[in-house]
Amino acid sequence: MWNIRLSESFYPSLQTLEIVLRNSLHETIATQLNDPQWLHSSQPLLRDNEKQKIRIAEAELRRRDKPIESDRVVAELTFGFWTSLLDRRYEGTNKLWPRMLRSAFPHVPRYMRTRQNILGRFDSIRRLRNRVFHHEMIWHQTNLRQHHKEIGESIGWISPEVFDLVKHIDNFHTVCCQSYFDEMRNVVDELK
Repeated sequence: MWNIRLSESFYPSLQTLEIVLRNSLHETIATQLNDPQWLHSSQPLLRDNEKQKIRIAEAELRRRDKPIESDRVVAELTFGFWTSLLDRRYEGTNKLWPRMLRSAFPHVPRYMRTRQNILGRFDSIRRLRNRVFHHEMIWHQTNLRQHHKEIGESIGWISPEVFDLVKHIDNFHTVCCQSYFDEMRNVVDELK
């Protein structure tokens, strides 16, 4: 039960982060390439793996009789797709990074503003996100508070206003503290 409550408490921040990340990356790339349909274009920019993920997303939309529109494809693509765009394969001349870092992450502190730092952060969050969303155990991790803090900071890197909004529905700290004290109470009761 503790794991369920802890996982549930991550949903607001993880869901918000996923949405702001995909929207920021999509808007930044579309603007930089001057192509709002960049996901559908035969851009040589994307690697075969990412192109395949786009085809899968489009096939899923077709299966559900939904139009193949950029906004729908953006929403259908996985968090893993978006974080994969931060990979070093997309760094260098005529690629995404570093030229798009400031546009995609306008509020990241200057000392953190490298593709490697941003990828490290989002890759760590992606691993936690996958555990939470795939119903795996997280309660035993000692760094949940740090993960939660980093998720919030990462939302703020993209949109401080959205981060302020998500704070109103986020209850991680309440659940985390309550769960810890409940668990300790159970241990004490068992020792009696």
